[in-house]
Amino acid sequence: MLATLGHSPASIMLPALAMQFNIKSKEAAFLLSITGIADIVGRVTFGVLCDVKLFKKNRQTLYVLAIFISGVANMFCGLASEYWHFVIYSCIFGLFAGSYNVLTPVILVDLLGVENLASSCGLALLFQGLGFLVGPPTAGFVTDMVGDYQSGFYFAGVAMVISAIVINLSTFCTFFSTLKKDNYEIDRADRVGNDINLVEHIKNETKISSDLTMIKLNVRSI
Repeated sequence: MLATLGHSPASIMLPALAMQFNIKSKEAAFLLSITGIADIVGRVTFGVLCDVKLFKKNRQTLYVLAIFISGVANMFCGLASEYWHFVIYSCIFGLFAGSYNVLTPVILVDLLGVENLASSCGLALLFQGLGFLVGPPTAGFVTDMVGDYQSGFYFAGVAMVISAIVINLSTFCTFFSTLKKDNYEIDRADRVGNDINLVEHIKNETKISSDLTMIKLNVRSI
C-alpha cells in the first residue's frame, strides 16, 4: 500500500512539476510517455531476470530494491529543474516501478505457494488499490499545504522508501527465524549424538562390570 501510495502522485504531478520550470506543455506531457515505455521495458526485463538461476533465489531482494530505487528517484525528482533531469527521472522511475508491479504475484507464490495465489493476490491488489486511491489526494493536500509540487514528490519518495524498509524488515525476520530453526536442528542433532554416546558408554560400563563379575566367580570356584 505504501509503495502504490507513492507511485500514483509521480504519474499525475510530473507534467505540472515540469511546467513549473517553464517547460512546454507538450514536452512535459511526453514525460509520461517516456515513463510508460520504461515501465514496459522494466516489466519484461525483470520478468526475464527472475527466471535466471542467479536471481531466482533473490526475487524478494529485487522487489525491495526496485521499490527503494523508485522512492529515491521520486525524492531526487524534487530537485530537478531541467528537462533532461525529468527525462532521466522518467526512465529510472518507469523502469523500476514497472518491475516491482510485475514481481508482486511471483513474490506471493514464493512466500505462500501456488495454492494460495488467488486469495493472496486478491488481498495484495486490494491494498495496492487503496494506495492508488488515497495517494493522489494525499499528495495534492501536501502540495497545497506547502505550496509547490516538489513536496508531493518528496511525500511519494518517503512513502516508497518506508515501504521498502518495512518489506526488508519482514525479510530479516524470516532470515533470523530460519537461522534460529537451523541452529535448533543442529543443537538437537548434537543432543541426539551425545545421548547415543552416553548409551554406548553405559553399555560398555555394564559389559566391563559383567566381565569383572564373571572373573570373580571363576576365581572363587578355583
